Amino acid sequence: MKVPTLRNVAITAPYFHNGVITTLEQAVQFYNKRDLGGFGTPEFPATMNREELGNLHLTDDEVTDIVAFLKTLTDGYAASAVATKA
Repeated sequence: MKVPTLRNVAITAPYFHNGVITTLEQAVQFYNKRDLGGFGTPEFPATMNREELGNLHLTDDEVTDIVAFLKTLTDGYAASAVATKA
């Protein structure tokens, strides 16, 4: 499976395959605290990466820093109505 680019990630909400995450902050917190509860039951628990994600112990400042970095990957691109008709 190919990993999608993070270019313009700040303007591509909602996030995840089902659109349940609506902000970058929520996405980072999901990976940070997923295994601590509060995110509901996973659809397919057997496919969850429990070794690298889910309880990262990031501080609020570290989450803020990651979100700030992700926002730097946005270049101001905006799809025009003409470009989407092509």
